[in-house]
Amino acid sequence: MMPTRRLYRYFAGVFLFWFVIVMLILSSVVFLFEFVDLVRRLPLAEFGMLSLLYMTLLKLPATLESLFHFGLLFATMLAMWRLSRTQELVVARAAGVSMWQILTPLVGAALLVGAFKLLAYSEVVADMQRGYQELSERYLDADPLTLGVSRTGLWMRQETPDGHQFINAARVDQSDGLVLHRPQFWFFSDQTEYGRRIAGEVARLEPERWVVTNAVVMTGTGDPVEHAELVLPTGLTLERIRNSVRDPLQISFWQMPAYIEVQEQSGFDTARHVAVYWSMIAQPFLFAGMVLLAAAFSRRLTRRGGVLAMAVGGVITGFVFFVVNDVILAMGMADLLPLHLAAWAPAGIALLTGTAAILYSEDG
Repeated sequence: MMPTRRLYRYFAGVFLFWFVIVMLILSSVVFLFEFVDLVRRLPLAEFGMLSLLYMTLLKLPATLESLFHFGLLFATMLAMWRLSRTQELVVARAAGVSMWQILTPLVGAALLVGAFKLLAYSEVVADMQRGYQELSERYLDADPLTLGVSRTGLWMRQETPDGHQFINAARVDQSDGLVLHRPQFWFFSDQTEYGRRIAGEVARLEPERWVVTNAVVMTGTGDPVEHAELVLPTGLTLERIRNSVRDPLQISFWQMPAYIEVQEQSGFDTARHVAVYWSMIAQPFLFAGMVLLAAAFSRRLTRRGGVLAMAVGGVITGFVFFVVNDVILAMGMADLLPLHLAAWAPAGIALLTGTAAILYSEDG
């Protein structure tokens, strides 16, 4: 029997209803934990309830992004449980509707959720995560470092005991430590009062200092002074500069290709951003695989009344794929796997495993 469009819409509607319910529950739990964590780190009396609630709200979408597959898992299990409890699943099967036909609207809805997350939700996450990062650096970081990469090269801004320091370099070489090509250093005693500018041919980062070759010091009040080699004290380290590169969560899907291109031109390693970009593209298929896995796992349990076992199995399954996804991506970033393979492997594993499980339960 070929199901009607109305039946497809009904099954998809049940699935999406439970998905929204699960995500609202997860949002509430995550919001509570994030708020408690901020209260622990920032005095409530000093910053106020509204400020902490605002910071928690800004951080919430980025945290929820990693919980979408849990939401889809539990939405599938709850939808199958509900359809079994109301005997709708039994009636559909008795009318000749196969399990594959029942799962088609669920998989289609999961693909739509993945497309929404890729094309729209990532933009919301990027904007709100940038806002949270700015507030976090202002209130939680005692010595903030702001780093940006554009077509004019690398830009860094750091607060110093005497004011502010800006660093610009046309290109970065990380093959042997950190080397800035055509660097310029601006020093300000406060946000508006200019102190001096230092330009050089090359600047090498060494422990607690910059060594600038062929440096020219300009103060604005006298003639430029040339130095064959000039040493500038700094508290920066190579690890801190690398960690200050924008987190992929702060970059939307639409902005990621241009950002990767600029990063590569500036000499920064882009493996992490490339892996995240392709894993974002693969996520709708990962979500479809999670639906198949959850349906295969929950189908027999719901018929036997094993709701508790279904819930425990959902948590274990979601956690396993969460870990597997992170491990495979980390292997890709470490050049142990090709980046494209690392990005697509979790989706392929979920789809193949879920399909095999359904085939075994239906035809095995």
